Amino acid sequence: MAIPVKGTCVVIRDKVIKTKYKGGLEAFLKTMPNETYCFDGELHSVGFLSPFEVEQYIASSQRNGLTFIVDGQFEDVAVVDMLIGLTLPCTWLTVTRNKLSETAIVESVEVSLVV
Repeated sequence: MAIPVKGTCVVIRDKVIKTKYKGGLEAFLKTMPNETYCFDGELHSVGFLSPFEVEQYIASSQRNGLTFIVDGQFEDVAVVDMLIGLTLPCTWLTVTRNKLSETAIVESVEVSLVV
């Protein structure tokens, strides 16, 4: 499965939310800070336009039981930028670029779960 990335997205696995997030999926869904939420059945994603918003959302996720970085790699929460891809190594995500159309110069970044 895959999710589109626009701006900078915070990506979290569904199984992590269900097992580690305080209050589970129901509590997680109540924390959506904007209308960019996306879910593909395995990955949850929320998009942001500013680094400050990303930091605030990650801090909230950490307060709710998720781990951000361990040994220089994303653990439960990953950050994917539409221009550079993963901002740190991540063993559970892959990022690929796909053209939206033959004539458009716009590209979309797709994020997939590594199995």
